[in-house]
Amino acid sequence: MRKLITLVVAAVAFFGMGAYRGRWQPVSSPEGHFRIDMKGVPDAKVDKQAVFGVGTLELRQWNSEPLLGRTAFTVTFLEFPQLPPGAPPLNLAGALANVRKGIVERSGGSVVEERDAELAGQNVTETEVDIPKPKMRLRLRAMIQGLRLYVLGFAYRGDREPPGEADRFFNSFQIND
Repeated sequence: MRKLITLVVAAVAFFGMGAYRGRWQPVSSPEGHFRIDMKGVPDAKVDKQAVFGVGTLELRQWNSEPLLGRTAFTVTFLEFPQLPPGAPPLNLAGALANVRKGIVERSGGSVVEERDAELAGQNVTETEVDIPKPKMRLRLRAMIQGLRLYVLGFAYRGDREPPGEADRFFNSFQIND
């Protein structure tokens, strides 16, 4: 009997967790900078990133893989420091271009298409990347708001993109400050 109860509890936890992993839910940064809908339960992490000419900055990231490797969602932001008076301005447009280029190079992929898109009410470029190993397709949108750089990504495996998921993800992104 005890074995049966343990088995039932494990099954309910496993299947319940799987159902939860596939649900859309709102996600906000702890600082309140943004809000977005993500499918599944995102993992949050903070890394240090060396940025040429600026120093080491915190890179904050939220990742979710609700369908066990078939789809993935990511939100990343990096905040540049306020420069002292008289310092040369940061080339934020160049930083944005370098981030997109770096993501494509690190993935081992190639750009399939770049097209106009929107993110939080701003006109941006969406970059679609074909990644050979593991075989997947990645859609990226990036923008700069003030001294903050945001990069959003949606990836999927298979021949066809799950209908509506990328649009819901990208269109739900809101900047709160």
